[in-house]
Amino acid sequence: MDTRYSQIKEVANRYIYKYIKENDSSLLGYDFEEFFNHVIETHNIKVMEHHFSSRKIEGLTLIDESGVSFSYERENPQVKQNFTKCHELGHFLLNHSSSFFTELKDESDSIFESEANLFSAFVLMPSIVLLSKIFYRHDSFSRVMKDLKVSAEALVYRLRDLFSHETTHSIDEVNHAIQEYKNGQFDRIVDMFGLLKSSIIEEYKQVMIDMLAKTYHLLTRDSYLSDRQIYELKDKEFRQALEAEKSDISCGQLFDYGKVIYFAWKKDRLTERQAVSNAKTQLLLERAWDVQRYKIKAKKGRVGNETKRGRTASWY
Repeated sequence: MDTRYSQIKEVANRYIYKYIKENDSSLLGYDFEEFFNHVIETHNIKVMEHHFSSRKIEGLTLIDESGVSFSYERENPQVKQNFTKCHELGHFLLNHSSSFFTELKDESDSIFESEANLFSAFVLMPSIVLLSKIFYRHDSFSRVMKDLKVSAEALVYRLRDLFSHETTHSIDEVNHAIQEYKNGQFDRIVDMFGLLKSSIIEEYKQVMIDMLAKTYHLLTRDSYLSDRQIYELKDKEFRQALEAEKSDISCGQLFDYGKVIYFAWKKDRLTERQAVSNAKTQLLLERAWDVQRYKIKAKKGRVGNETKRGRTASWY
């Protein structure tokens, strides 16, 4: 595997997979804009449109004492704008050593520009997402394009890079498989993903996350969580650390219906009474489910015994 390709992939995966895991995002519903907007907000990056009559400048990145700003050509198609925005993000997250970057149309010979292109492709089309969509769900070429908001050209390049760098298939074999996939034939493309399945999943698993950060992200989204969603809430030290790090979070525990539940909530959205009510409701639903399962098992047991007795009688 090409060294530069593997290095950019490692950095991109670290950022993207960490975001997906910490936010409990769906792989099949992946949307690059959620990750992009998260980075933009976290680092207070300004994003704006520009327009030049020649449309030769696709994107710009400016880093100075006033901050970081990206711009993209407003007259370009949406899919091209998406690629440009992630390209400019690549310059920033890859820590390219310059304060000004210009993405010129049909020109990407410099190392920094090539690396930013690779990074953009990884952000728009993560390997674990492609595996989920193409290998497991058998999404069509056009559906993957639409869902990931990319052009046909970008998806072809991404698949070509993936299989030419990470398998032993020749470029002709890779191109043939991609063309068949575009035509609605899945066999070859699925076989190629089958060769990479284990390594892609392992790369995803290896990206570690901060469980405190994940818990806070989910609480910011959902306002309430219990140990049924985040197992670590069972741990007293974890709950104490969460409260110490985030002043807008409180934790509690409740024993009812013969069970204990540990929970946390955002104080600016829920009162303690509302949080306890949520916990009670969870325990009540669990109890109802336990009763239902018991009834089903008991019924199956009676049916089994009756069937057994009937069979015994018929033997005589």
